[in-house]
Amino acid sequence: MLLFPNKNDELYLLITRENCLNSKRAEDLLDSEEVSYIKMDYKEVLSEWIDIIKGKGVLSYPVVFKLEGSFDDIYKKFKHT
Repeated sequence: MLLFPNKNDELYLLITRENCLNSKRAEDLLDSEEVSYIKMDYKEVLSEWIDIIKGKGVLSYPVVFKLEGSFDDIYKKFKHT
């Protein structure tokens, strides 16, 4: 797992696959937009997580998650305060 810090306050998690063109393109896009991200190879992720991701219909790499932050952050988002 590697952290790529940039200037933007947003943080993404990329689950990538070696030699995957779209994984590289996602990294390049986040770098060009100066967005921070954590990169994990799919082999580092628990197989149960991969099963859940596939169950949600995501069948290719990269798998991208936007990290929202703390409870306070999601409370504000969902309660619109």
